[in-house]
Amino acid sequence: MTLHIDRSNLAACLMLASLALNACGGGGGGASPVPPDTTAPTATISDNVAGATASGPVTFSFAFSEDVGSSFSADDIAVAGGTAGVFTKTDATHYALTVTPTANASGTVSVSVAAGRFSDSAGNANTLASGAAQAIDTRVAGVNGTLVWSDEFNLDGLPDATRWDYDTERNTAGWFNNELQYYARNRLENARVEGGRLIITARKEDLRSAADYGGQHYTSARMITRGKASWTYGFVEVRAKLPCGLGTWPAIWMLGTGGRWPEDGEIDILEQRGTSVGAKTEVLGTIHTRAYNYFNGTLGPGQGASTTVAVSLRRAAAALAPGAYTTPVLFTNTTSGTGQTRPVSLTISDPFTVSPAAGLTSSGPIGGPFTPASQVYTL
Repeated sequence: MTLHIDRSNLAACLMLASLALNACGGGGGGASPVPPDTTAPTATISDNVAGATASGPVTFSFAFSEDVGSSFSADDIAVAGGTAGVFTKTDATHYALTVTPTANASGTVSVSVAAGRFSDSAGNANTLASGAAQAIDTRVAGVNGTLVWSDEFNLDGLPDATRWDYDTERNTAGWFNNELQYYARNRLENARVEGGRLIITARKEDLRSAADYGGQHYTSARMITRGKASWTYGFVEVRAKLPCGLGTWPAIWMLGTGGRWPEDGEIDILEQRGTSVGAKTEVLGTIHTRAYNYFNGTLGPGQGASTTVAVSLRRAAAALAPGAYTTPVLFTNTTSGTGQTRPVSLTISDPFTVSPAAGLTSSGPIGGPFTPASQVYTL
């Protein structure tokens, strides 16, 4: 076949050739289609104490292979051997979770994320589970140390005067925190040793015969080791049974010997609120410092960490060491700042004394209405 091209049909032929090239994708100038994203995102978990044994909170970091948007939250993390705390998002692919290990335990604290718990922008869910474990030892140091002081309460009668004194200094002026009781001295009705126990009893009565009577309608006792014994570092253990009545405020705590509060600090070994039936199933452990205390609003009274307790006699302990202070849970002394600015931590510069008491308060965040008002409460 012979193709004849003359000047009259040349433009038409060139245009048809151009259309043919464009229709067929010829000429090398077009882009290939982008394949759909089918890659599942992954997570790598690490922590800030790797290679060592943690004695306090552990921060686990979660690094994702791509942006998982809002598909990932603290609810997607399973925690074992501790309690989940603060959950933060650093950027689109990095998150962190702080976990507080179980108190007075050794072993591991771990976190894990199951398959199908997060997804990328294309909707691809993770197909692989991920996890990390950290060795921990929160057992109280010094348990096997040398015994330097004890009272087994094996002589019935008034408490041993060589070991205990009474705090009565604010009976006339009135006690803090809406406390309603008069703290008696050397009075068997309020503090006695019987059957191997120190029994502190709060009673509904007016002790008008007392020289420092301040108009109170209840009596109790507040025992202290001040002037008898004090310690800077060590391990303190008590075994106590607490009253169930609402409005009561039993506590066993330590105060600095310097006489200044909160500058000299306070460590509450055991404290129990009386606001509700539920509050009576918990004991609190709290540390007060100059920077963190309920007077300046940074720490409400009795708002430390808590643990559920049984009705029967139970042991509670506190350890004082240069690095950490343990009550029902572990408080770790941070390395930043000073003793007046570190969060929930305390620099011990003076020895501490121990004080058990059965307080009564009818209002505020600690106490509540008495049930019944005529009940005798015993610590």
